[in-house]
Amino acid sequence: MPGFAQVQRIFDDWRLTNHVPGLVYGIVANGEVVSAHRMGVQDLRSNRTVTPDTLFRIASMSNAFTALAILKLRDDGKVTLEAPAEDYVPQMRRWFHPFSDSLLDEIVAAPLAENMLIDCDRST
Repeated sequence: MPGFAQVQRIFDDWRLTNHVPGLVYGIVANGEVVSAHRMGVQDLRSNRTVTPDTLFRIASMSNAFTALAILKLRDDGKVTLEAPAEDYVPQMRRWFHPFSDSLLDEIVAAPLAENMLIDCDRST
């Protein structure tokens, strides 16, 4: 593994190349945060420095983790991808499809996980 200074340079170069105003990152080893750094600004209008408590919009970045968790639960026999999502999340019982041309009568996990993985593939 590269040294922390090299990791810092990698993140800084990536941030500048991709025009990212600011970011916070951490390195975890054996379940412990061994290094954490912040760089840049929270937003270009305020020019406020990024702090360890800065909240960032993550958009679809969590989709891969959610899809992986769903598939892990499937592999452990705890969910069935074809079952209605409301079987596992009762709060979804009153949800409806936002689009009238939906091909599904109910929200099920399989297409959710598939869409999450496709969305992640598009963002790379």
